[in-house]
Amino acid sequence: MKKHLFIIIQFIWLISLNCLAQSYRWVPVGAGLGLTGVGRCMAVYNNELYVGGDFVKMLNGPGNRIAKWDGTSWYEIAGFDKTVRTLAVYKGELYAGGEFTLAGTDTIYYIARWNGSTWKKLGPGLAKTTGKVYSLKVVDSILYVGGNQTRVNGTLYGNAIMKWNGTNWSDFSGNGVYGEYAEFVDGSVIAIDTVFSRFVVAGVFGSVGNGPFNVGNIAQWGGVDTFGIPFSGTWYNIGSRLNNHFGIYGFSQSTSTVYAMKNYLGKLYIAGNCGLINSLRDTVGYLAAYNGIDLLKAGPGKFDNPANTLHVYNGLLYIGGDFMKTNGDTVNCVVTWDGSKWGNLDKGLKMSFTSGQVYAITDYKGSIYATGNFNANSRGTAMASIGRWTSITGNTEINQYAVQVKIFPNPNKQLLNVEFETSESKNISIILFDANGRNIMQEKFSADTGNQTFQINTSPLVPGIYFLYIQDENHYSVSKQKLVIF
Repeated sequence: MKKHLFIIIQFIWLISLNCLAQSYRWVPVGAGLGLTGVGRCMAVYNNELYVGGDFVKMLNGPGNRIAKWDGTSWYEIAGFDKTVRTLAVYKGELYAGGEFTLAGTDTIYYIARWNGSTWKKLGPGLAKTTGKVYSLKVVDSILYVGGNQTRVNGTLYGNAIMKWNGTNWSDFSGNGVYGEYAEFVDGSVIAIDTVFSRFVVAGVFGSVGNGPFNVGNIAQWGGVDTFGIPFSGTWYNIGSRLNNHFGIYGFSQSTSTVYAMKNYLGKLYIAGNCGLINSLRDTVGYLAAYNGIDLLKAGPGKFDNPANTLHVYNGLLYIGGDFMKTNGDTVNCVVTWDGSKWGNLDKGLKMSFTSGQVYAITDYKGSIYATGNFNANSRGTAMASIGRWTSITGNTEINQYAVQVKIFPNPNKQLLNVEFETSESKNISIILFDANGRNIMQEKFSADTGNQTFQINTSPLVPGIYFLYIQDENHYSVSKQKLVIF
């Protein structure tokens, strides 16, 4: 009996050592995208991670709505005057699409290509009155461009979806998409993907080509149906003919928008403000799965807010969005799905005291990156709208709030003293958030062994409640304090 007990204790001890040796956390990506920056898209080009969005100036570096990260540092490249919404790599160049009218110093409308040093137009470029570019997708050596654009330098090339072969523009064979119920109302293509040899577009639209109508923001082109009947050369609805709802397909047009699609484990997963599946009258909770026949709920339970982005890596589907919970579990903006169950990524990413948003997820140099609008992970580690999910090896993590910290005087109105004790010399950051979770101030200090006292000038702050975080050089939060400014 004693021998068996010893073996059990030894086994538990070995498991404990293994758990101690390796765990996963969201960690900052350098100084991030700035105090008010928002990341919208990412792509890996020439072994560097490019991030596009709404940011203008980073905390400790450049950023004109696009910047690149090499795994260690951020670097400036020629930027844009307005939001970058999508990035893709095609024929050795980086393509950016969005709302911009200026790329670098040149007038370029809504889409541009980067050769490593200069932004250029695609042929004659899109027309000024065209609109926005929301999605870029390479299929069979063709770059498909989705948005609400219709013209290239005055030439009509189809509604909301066009093709680029590296040299010339052409229209999509199916004549694009249109707004709800009427061809003369513009629609928008926000997501493009393929599944079951079918080309699928989604976004905000009611009809495609010259029909069918009432497609519910998603439609497919080509392929064959489950009975072997070819779809080739024509648009077709997505959805079922079950439950006496013949002819009603897709999602509720008045309340739904599709933001992303991804082919995973033989199904097309569809993220967005999906709401109601028309054909089944079933609320999917912002994530659906298309199995070639019907639109179904992706998994058990539902998201409580929209899903924005999908990415497949190492056999898992990563989902990012505005949600805080799925199936009742708190996940905060990011979660995984393996085909049968949800995976919680250390309770995700968020604004300090409210929910955040994740708009893009990708992998780079063996790690998952997420960007959007957030300023902390679930443990209070500050990060500016971009985080990296990575393994923390060894006993390097400092227990949250483990250091005894004194701040005085508190309430305060001019000069704040921050006092604490460290057992070793290290660099620390003192970060101040307001009650809405906005990063107001960040100061870095070099701390010696023993008692430490640092002073912060609080006179520029408006009266209110603030929260002070202290992080070590590995970006782990070791203290959180409430501060009142009067």
